[in-house]
Amino acid sequence: MIATSSITELLNNSCSTYSDKIALICNGEQLTYGDLSSLSKSFALYLKQQGLRKGDVIALMMPNVLAYPIALFGAFHLGLTVVNVNPMYTAPEVKKVINDSNVDAMVVFAPVMAKVSSLKEAASFKCIVSVLPGPTLTGSSTVDQRNENTFQNIIFMEGTSSGDSQKIEQCDISPDDIAFLQYTGGTTGSPKAAMLSHANVVAAVSQFQSSMTFMEPGEEVILAPLPLYHIFGLVVTLFGSLVQGSRVLLVPDPRDIPSMADLLRQWPVTIMYGVSALFSGLYHLGNLAAEDLSSLKLCASGATALSKDVANKWQGLSGCPVVEGYGMTETSGIVSLQSDIRSKLFGTVGKQPEGVEISIRDEKGTDVATGEPGELCVKGPQVMVGYLNNQKETNEVFTEDGFLKTGDIAKIDQDGFVWLIDRVKDMINVSGFNVYPNEVEQIIDTYDGIIESCCVGSFDKKSGEVVKAFIVSTSEVDNEALLAHCRNYLTPYKIPKQIISVPSLPKSPVGKILRRELKELTDAVLDV
Repeated sequence: MIATSSITELLNNSCSTYSDKIALICNGEQLTYGDLSSLSKSFALYLKQQGLRKGDVIALMMPNVLAYPIALFGAFHLGLTVVNVNPMYTAPEVKKVINDSNVDAMVVFAPVMAKVSSLKEAASFKCIVSVLPGPTLTGSSTVDQRNENTFQNIIFMEGTSSGDSQKIEQCDISPDDIAFLQYTGGTTGSPKAAMLSHANVVAAVSQFQSSMTFMEPGEEVILAPLPLYHIFGLVVTLFGSLVQGSRVLLVPDPRDIPSMADLLRQWPVTIMYGVSALFSGLYHLGNLAAEDLSSLKLCASGATALSKDVANKWQGLSGCPVVEGYGMTETSGIVSLQSDIRSKLFGTVGKQPEGVEISIRDEKGTDVATGEPGELCVKGPQVMVGYLNNQKETNEVFTEDGFLKTGDIAKIDQDGFVWLIDRVKDMINVSGFNVYPNEVEQIIDTYDGIIESCCVGSFDKKSGEVVKAFIVSTSEVDNEALLAHCRNYLTPYKIPKQIISVPSLPKSPVGKILRRELKELTDAVLDV
């Protein structure tokens, strides 16, 4: 287990141990652990000069670029609380986050600066720093057009050149200090900020490290396409890699599949974190060969259910199975992990790491029998402090004995493996029978030509709800043949009553399918 009390101490230890090793690679630039340390301290000094002090809140709004970890660790050197803001947010969404979390300063990706500069709240910030596209360390100094008089604004690298990094004094950070106000994705309701302490995040990193015993300190090459502003990318990909002295290849745009494939050819990637859609996209790109992927020893998927068909195809191409883990924003990204990287068990999200308690409970809050489904509840040092400014929802999500109710339906087998079934809110009720969308999707996805699918409940006068399936395919699909395929594996009430072919499925930046948007689609419905 990691014997540190703060994320800053975690970083300092890694930068000291691996000072001359490459830490981060992005847009053709490389940053050593020593560089990361000095640049982040210089940026901390700049922030201090702008009047920021321990406990202030800074928002980071950018994709996976080198400026992100520099700004992040710079903020922690001062004891600031960090709010990660999705750069795809609209101006009203940004405004809501800023007001809810009382932001004092921002570091913003220049192409989306207008979403911030248009807000009257920006005028009261102590500083706003612009991160330009392209190379971070050697990029052009040209900035986007904006009203310079509305707020103080500097280019990011100017902030890292504001003084001697040695002048920044180590801030006294308590394990209970809030490190992140991490907003949930909002796919099941209005976004809320989970308050994650330094102790929460350090515990999650420690749990991850203790489970991933196959990782070789200072030797791994990590492909990081998942957004660092998302909890999976942040804790597992960034912190989980840097604490081991790994080289991390940052992918600014995870939708740019061809560029990601180029990275897999250029670098001997040993560990790759992704989601089902990402592995599917790389496979269907068609230009990766087995030799391009021969260095892989772990492919891990999270954030959304992994398609069995996608997993089989990827393993057939790469020779490396895809294993799953499970976590959520409220648990600092960690609940269970599959530590056996060559496991042939498909569908399990592994076991809880040391220090984590999992309880599967029925609607009355009673533990169910081994192998029976129920709501997964979790307790551990990585679980959030609570929701910011929302004691009511904090009280509702915790049980009387201190377990967090995840809202996910799962079961635990006799060997202790956790099996996710579905979200409680996504479950479809057909004439009183529960239908789990993921079960139906797994069957649909094995049909020839299907790239991915998503099932939602659709109102029906007779049965209350029926299953509606949205499919993405490589060519036109014979719906009757697809239904016949489903009948071979599913009981009648689980078989879709409506099939809709769409060019793509709506997804969050991390690749999670947005079921709520699909439920609202009523046009072009084909009754079958």
